[in-house]
Amino acid sequence: MTVGLLRTMTRTYSFLLSVLLFTWSCSAASKYESIFDEVGRNLGIDPIILYGLAVQESSPPDQHRPWPWTINVAGKGYWFNTKSEAVEAIKIATRLGIQNIDIGMMQINWKWHGHHFKSYSEALDPKRNLETAASILKTFKNYPIFVAIGKYHCPSKVPWCERAAQEYAVKVVNRIKSLL
Repeated sequence: MTVGLLRTMTRTYSFLLSVLLFTWSCSAASKYESIFDEVGRNLGIDPIILYGLAVQESSPPDQHRPWPWTINVAGKGYWFNTKSEAVEAIKIATRLGIQNIDIGMMQINWKWHGHHFKSYSEALDPKRNLETAASILKTFKNYPIFVAIGKYHCPSKVPWCERAAQEYAVKVVNRIKSLL
């Protein structure tokens, strides 16, 4: 894929996302405040972006809602009925020497971002997990939102990661479109 085509696609998706966010904010405002609204307001990120990321990251197969007791161990997703079941699974994985574990509804990677939390239990706390994800996303605030969404998934500038980031951002935008 050429650099010019990548730029055109990024501009197109950024514009589409802006229109979707405007439409959502005008017509689909929630009747009650969710943690997505609260965290989004506190950190200056549109809550529908946070919700779209959560749906992409942690929805059980064939569902369209985030699931807080989700982990991904070395590329395989697991959805638990309780927080304590998820904590126990994380403990087992780490005892086996696995550090590449994505945790919670925003799938925060323990290896790279575990320092944000005091424990696995705190990492699974929906609000703390969301706040950490929003803080990570906010580090990309100088990019168009479409690019920032992709960098949330894969922040490196190496070509394979940029392609993965763009594919991920398209999936998130499509998730957001399906919510409107």
